[in-house]
Order: sequence, then C-alpha cells, then structure tokens
Amino acid sequence: MAVILSEAKDLALLLAQDKLREESRMFMKNAQSEILRCAQNDSVKGFFHRLLPALEALRANTIFGEWPGKMLSNFARFTTFRSVQSRLRPLTRSRRLIQGRPVMRAQRFMTWLVSLSMVFALAACQTEKPLPQQRFDLRGKVVAVNKNEGTVTLSHEAIPGYMAAMTMTYPLKDKWAFDVLKPGQTLHATLVVASDRAWLEGIVVTEEAKPQSNSLAPPQSVRTPLGEVVPDFPLINQDGKRIHLHQYHGTALLLTFIYTRCPLPDYCPLMSKNFAKILEEVRSDPKLSRSTHLLSISIDPEYDKPAVLRAYGLDCAGNPHPFDRWEFASGTPEQVRKVAEFFGLKYWTEGGQIVHALVTALIGPDGKVMKIYRGNDWQPADVLADLRTLPRS
Repeated sequence: MAVILSEAKDLALLLAQDKLREESRMFMKNAQSEILRCAQNDSVKGFFHRLLPALEALRANTIFGEWPGKMLSNFARFTTFRSVQSRLRPLTRSRRLIQGRPVMRAQRFMTWLVSLSMVFALAACQTEKPLPQQRFDLRGKVVAVNKNEGTVTLSHEAIPGYMAAMTMTYPLKDKWAFDVLKPGQTLHATLVVASDRAWLEGIVVTEEAKPQSNSLAPPQSVRTPLGEVVPDFPLINQDGKRIHLHQYHGTALLLTFIYTRCPLPDYCPLMSKNFAKILEEVRSDPKLSRSTHLLSISIDPEYDKPAVLRAYGLDCAGNPHPFDRWEFASGTPEQVRKVAEFFGLKYWTEGGQIVHALVTALIGPDGKVMKIYRGNDWQPADVLADLRTLPRS
C-alpha cells in the first residue's frame, strides 16, 4: 500500500504541475466517462462538498507533502459549482468542442478530480480499520462432527483464488447444526475469514448421507504421551544447523507444529501469533528468559526449507530476531512424522494442502512431557502460568 500511495502522490504532483505524462493521460481516459456521467446528473456539486473539506484536511497532513495546497490553488479557478458545471457540460453536449480550449480545461479538471479521488481512497486505506471479513461459498461432504469442540470436518471443493480442494476442520457458528449434521451429508455453507480466525455459517444440507459414506474420516490422534521422556529426535533449524531435542534438557521446551503455507488464520498462523506473545512475555521475565525455549516444527518439509523457515520466523517474531529463544525447524519427511506421531499428531496431504490437527506440547527441564494443548482454544496466558509453575533444574 505504501508503494501505491507513493505512486498516487507522484501522479498528483505531475498533474498539479500540468506535466501530463502518458500514464496520467491513460488514467484520465479510463475515468473520463464516469466524470462526464456525474456532470450530466448534476452530481458534481455534491462531490465537491465532500472533496474540498477532505483536501483541506489533507493539506494539514505532512505525509502528502505540498500537493494538496497546490491543488487548492488550482481549484480556485473553479470557485463556484455553476462554473464547474458550465465547463463540463459543453463537453457532454457537443463533439465539435473536442479541439476547443474549454475541453482542455475540463480535461485538466477531470484529471485533478479523479487523481484526488484515488488518493483519498488510498489515504483512507492507511487510516481505516483492517479490511472487512472475506466470505466464500463452500460446498463439501461432512467427514466428522465434534459438538464438544464446536467443529465440523469437511472434504470440500476448491475455493477459486483462495484454497484448493481439501479436507479441513472448521469452527461452526450455527450451533443448531450440531444436532442435524452427520458424516456423509453434503452441504453448502459460507466460509468467513477474518484477520485472526475463520468459521462456517449459513449451513444448508443439500444431500443426506449414504450408507458407509463416512469412510473418509481422518485418523484420530489418540496418543497422549504425558509423563514420557521425549526421544532425542534430530531436526534441522532455520539456519540449516542440526539440532536434537535432548539439547534442550535443563530448560522448559514449548513445542508446536505448523507449516508456513497454512491458509487459515486460526490454525498455524494463530499458533505462531500465540508463540510470539509468549516470547514477548518470556523475554520480559528474567527467570523465564533463562529457562524457556520455543520450537515450531514444520510438517511441510518438502517446502519449508531452512531459508523459508527463517523468513517465516522473522515475519512472526519481528526483524531482527536472533532465534535464541524461538527456533523453527523441520527435517526429512520421515524425521518430522516420527516427532508428530510421538505427540499424537496425524497429518496428510490432500488437494495440495496439508490436513492436520493442532498439537502443542510443554516439555519440562527433565525432558518429560508435562502438558499437551490440543486445538486452538488455549491462550498464551495459560501456557505462561504453566511455565511459571514448572520445577527448575
């Protein structure tokens, strides 16, 4: 957005100085018909009522430099709305004026007007709240229903421009649907994607389940290794260096599984946001800082090579990030699967995406599993409270 805003500012400066380059001419040509329509409908006056106060406000904002003041000076020649309309209307009434001087003035006016409109819109993007929720039509077959967790697992069709066909577990907003949905049903729903979470709503069952139609049910994560010593699994971190889990003995190790291309904000991105919050608290607490380590393990080793993990880590933890207390790692597919299976995580690839649950584990300084956090309901504050109660070696 900053790059676009800079281009818009440069274009506005060129227009204010009457330096009409090819890009500004093309821009004016594309917008000319819309401005003429406004003139025919006598809507220029209402637009000016909004335009001029906005321009005055922009003049006070140093981010836009000097061009708002210059634009105001140019608009001084159009001091009354009648004169504005009288300059525009001849252009809409007679093609014989195409070579005339009034047309050139009207063209300049339209160019200034359209460029300002563009910049105002871009400026609003800089100050308004985040973009609204995205909504996608989704069609698929019910694989599993979990009323306790409030989720439904669907094997759904591709969402053009957003997600390939895949099997994924989603939170369900319509609570009544848990009494109706059954594995094997076909449904139509709306996938809502916000900045930090996603859910389904507007459930409509379009076809009832057929016999034995639940064969697509994903494998269940039943293993819970509480109290067990974690094997010395080898991995490769974001710097391409070999690490192994026993090297963290003597510190509390908080471990989770992610992959960098995960498309849903309340899955892997949420786990990484939670880890970032935990890291911030750990660094501010001298006791935790000396005795806590975070590790995110990618279950997409074919794509998440060290360089990818390093870039992802910098994006999650902030740049610069020394990776001294939060590392990102992967390994061979066999190595990663062994680690995941030990902690009870099953995952598989379908439709170009990785289908997986969420498992986060807290390992004590003695190397034993102290707690397992399943799903995405846990909060950073819960983990920090558990970290503070761990015995120190």
